[in-house]
Amino acid sequence: MVDMRVGAEDLFRMVCVELDEGRTVTIPVNGDSMWPFIRRGDVVVLGRKVEYEVDDIVFALTDCGVMLHAVVGEGCVMGTRNLCRREKVVHVAGYVKSVVRGDERLDTDGWRWRLAMVLWRLARPIRRLLVWWM
Repeated sequence: MVDMRVGAEDLFRMVCVELDEGRTVTIPVNGDSMWPFIRRGDVVVLGRKVEYEVDDIVFALTDCGVMLHAVVGEGCVMGTRNLCRREKVVHVAGYVKSVVRGDERLDTDGWRWRLAMVLWRLARPIRRLLVWWM
């Protein structure tokens, strides 16, 4: 494993190249916009899919920069911690196949993860209270 620091756009291009060659890519998370699903300090494993669905977490170039956010509709992504801000997708590099948190590996294609994402999305009208309470 190579440990290096690069800008977001350079990282995006490097991830695209690796995924184009059929590899998976592992990157550390440095933000909280996907809380409670992905947290600062987690490591995500990125892969490719033919089609991306609502609630897939994608590594994408958006109109606001490079983001690791959830698909919320055709061509739009949003952080799970956000209440209303959406970004328009320019290009998707790949999706989060799994999240590594300490010794635990969380599969994002598993039914528990998918159910949690659906419930969190449906809770958007009351999420401000949930975020404050948690």
